Amino acid sequence: IVIIDPAIGIVDCNMAAVRIYGFVSRDEVLGKMPLDFSAPTQYDGTDTQTAGEEITRTIFEHGIANFLWRARRANGEIFDAEVNLMTFDCGGRILLRFTVDDVSEKRRARIEIDRQQAEIRKLLEEQQVIFENAPNGICYTADGIILRVNQRLCENMGLQREDIIGQPASKKLFRSEQSYRAFAEKAAPLLGAGQEVRSEYEFVREDGSLFVAMVSGQGINIPGFERSAVWVYEDITERRKLERDRQENEERLRRILENSPVGVVIGTEDGRLVFANRQHAEMLGVRPEEL
Repeated sequence: IVIIDPAIGIVDCNMAAVRIYGFVSRDEVLGKMPLDFSAPTQYDGTDTQTAGEEITRTIFEHGIANFLWRARRANGEIFDAEVNLMTFDCGGRILLRFTVDDVSEKRRARIEIDRQQAEIRKLLEEQQVIFENAPNGICYTADGIILRVNQRLCENMGLQREDIIGQPASKKLFRSEQSYRAFAEKAAPLLGAGQEVRSEYEFVREDGSLFVAMVSGQGINIPGFERSAVWVYEDITERRKLERDRQENEERLRRILENSPVGVVIGTEDGRLVFANRQHAEMLGVRPEEL
């Protein structure tokens, strides 16, 4: 605690103020001005003389002020001080009383926390961009309720985001309550054991059309919920169609070759026989499976 007479300087202080400024006795402090214990410039780059004059105008206008100040100890060390300043009347004379507290560690901790929070915000923003632009649908669920979805899943389902968030997964992502329970019966034990769920499943869009997705799920911890998971939906409808087309084409080719009037064989580059039709087997006098 420091008492100042604006005309002559510090007229009284306690030993805590003496120690915080790095002195040994009160006599080393008395008679000095606060600027004698200040750094040359303040946080915004303003020189201390100018900053002090502005604070003086404020304190005589409003009677009280609270601010951070770059202070200086007797050995020249700069430290962060939190200052509470007020005026009071002492027998007709206006004096100043202020308390000063070394908040250097607290301020450094605050700056570090702010830096970490800024990094976290940046990471979250980057994750949100990745989440929204992922090629596959992504969904977070907790206790059967949809908490979060990305744009791709909305497009896959033919729904708007506001139509999905907060809704039961059984009603928005599955054809029926029964299909949801069947899926949950397979997924729950795996999630409970900390294992990944991976399964093909058929889903229905808002317009009634179906699409097939490879669903991957992993249990996560969301405070306040008993069971939570993140799900990735890879739409494999086109892939499944291509596979069916390939299988149908192969079957048609096999029927054509089987019924060919001439012997047909198919082999690999290393001479291994992979197909022989009946006509070829008859020509050799053996059964086709023997070839």
